[in-house]
Amino acid sequence: MLSVAVAWLVALLILGAIFRRDLFRAPQQIKALQKLNERDALHDPTGMYKILIVLAGIVLLFFSHDALHLKPAAIALGGAAVALVWGQPDVDEALRHVEWGVLLFFAALFVTTGGLEAAGVLHRLAEAIAGLTRANLLAASLVLLWVAALVSAIVDNIPFTIAMIPIISDLGGLGVNVLPLWWALALGAGFGGNGTPIGATANVITVAMSTRTRTPITTGIWLRSGLPVMVATCIVASVLFVLFFGPMKTP
Repeated sequence: MLSVAVAWLVALLILGAIFRRDLFRAPQQIKALQKLNERDALHDPTGMYKILIVLAGIVLLFFSHDALHLKPAAIALGGAAVALVWGQPDVDEALRHVEWGVLLFFAALFVTTGGLEAAGVLHRLAEAIAGLTRANLLAASLVLLWVAALVSAIVDNIPFTIAMIPIISDLGGLGVNVLPLWWALALGAGFGGNGTPIGATANVITVAMSTRTRTPITTGIWLRSGLPVMVATCIVASVLFVLFFGPMKTP
């Protein structure tokens, strides 16, 4: 979609302006960097190929899990089991490299979001947005975009998305043009994840890995760059959203 491409360019410009001092700074010890060879870090090429084959199989099964009547969780766990049996790694060594802090964080995060979902908070929020469609579908779509972005940045986008899917589907059954709502949910949940370190799984893992370096990514560093990108991309999406869906007749 055009809004994704434009938002990407805007994000690059913002990040370039924020990190302009580091963008064109010559790296220190450049001769040592030029001598680095990525193959030197690969100690088990055969094991790598085995894992890549298993990963390719998992991805293919994810795309076809509906036709095969398999749950994504079963595919992921099955793939991990196959990788362990086929690769036969040193279990003690593998466990030492597990990001236990990241796993505990996600466990706590899902407990929190599960509590919000069980209490009906996310469902009531979704119903409130759905109620706006009766008055103005375009306005409801824009509200959904920004609410999805804020929820994704603060908690997690998965429970809110799950709460919205049946409601949007029901609106479609009543004759409402739900195309703007689907796009608003996708754009808001996607762009909102850039706002905070906990907005997306990739964010959490990146921050955890950065703690092993001399320049870890702190929450303050992330917010100084992530929040402007989130707000700017959501604004771009909103403007293009109005230009594209505004002229459409939305019953």
